[in-house]
Amino acid sequence: MNHFQNMNFDIIVISLRTSVERRVRASRQLDAMPFVWSFQDAVHGASLPSLPDEYDRKKHLHLLGFDMIPGQIGCFLSHRQVWKKCVETQRLTLVLEDDFEFQQPLSKVLPIVFENLSHFDVLKLQGLKEGWKYKVLRNYGKNQLVKHYHDTFGTTAYFVKPESAKVLLEKSKPFHANVDDFFGHDWIHGLKILCVLPYPVKPCGATTTIGCFDMRNGKLNRAEKLLIKLRRLPRSFTKKFYRLRTFPKLYFQKIK
Repeated sequence: MNHFQNMNFDIIVISLRTSVERRVRASRQLDAMPFVWSFQDAVHGASLPSLPDEYDRKKHLHLLGFDMIPGQIGCFLSHRQVWKKCVETQRLTLVLEDDFEFQQPLSKVLPIVFENLSHFDVLKLQGLKEGWKYKVLRNYGKNQLVKHYHDTFGTTAYFVKPESAKVLLEKSKPFHANVDDFFGHDWIHGLKILCVLPYPVKPCGATTTIGCFDMRNGKLNRAEKLLIKLRRLPRSFTKKFYRLRTFPKLYFQKIK
């Protein structure tokens, strides 16, 4: 076990500076582990004086017909800050959002991480769609290394490599979707995202700090919905072509 504890990786927890209770809960979990970690002050989207250059509002409106809420923008900017730090330090990084809750010790997961560094770009320890289909790449007793056939959403906990963080930065400037959706845009970033099942981390169920989506903001009439579908057709073709082209490599290639 000491072999994995001595591996070089960082743990960064994204958290609003004002989220005292969340920080206490996060600290309690991580301080009980023999790993160095730190907080990354999250961007408070509602406090931004104007829309950031990184956000492509025009494209988001074009594809969805409504705007991102400030909390979603701030969340994406916060993850980008961590990706920048990962590139600067050139260290494997475990990114955690401050509502994380470990379901099993991190030390039990590290062998899966380090034995498969050459096989993933991003390794997710959490996802929202637990029942979605996947291919098992390796078995680790109660855990499995898997590749899902569809994005499982969720960015509460994931390992990212420096070279992958660089790609995420480059492909998200500008961004036109929330960070959960962006991870599933493989036709844009081209990264191989694997998962550990059952998920070692889950959200603790705390009230979101991103803010609630105003349903009136996303309520479109029938004509507007049809227009949005037509606008998204080119993207849909691009996505399907990319996945058809990469399907053999992603889903039939075995890991020995």
